[in-house]
Amino acid sequence: MGPVETKTLSDYTFLPMSLQLSDIDHLMTLSHLSGSQDEKERYLGQLQNILKHMDVLNAVSFDSLPDQAQAEPTLLREDVVLPHQDLTLDTIAPVWENECFRVPKILA
Repeated sequence: MGPVETKTLSDYTFLPMSLQLSDIDHLMTLSHLSGSQDEKERYLGQLQNILKHMDVLNAVSFDSLPDQAQAEPTLLREDVVLPHQDLTLDTIAPVWENECFRVPKILA
């Protein structure tokens, strides 16, 4: 097994994305959604704005930043063994009825 090749963001090419109304129709079909033509055009404009922001982010150069592939390891706390606690059902489920324990009702 050879060395692992490390790539940086500058090694990739990001092409500007664009959407068409047919893409919105396809997304809505996949999502089992329906909408009027006005809604589809509004969604198209909103998604195009998001993609424009992504293009701005893709244009940012990270070449001047130091490589973080060898970041410092995260320091974790040391494992501590705790004494055993009594977790029998009698102690954690105090209300019993017909050999079953009751839980509080949480849904209306």
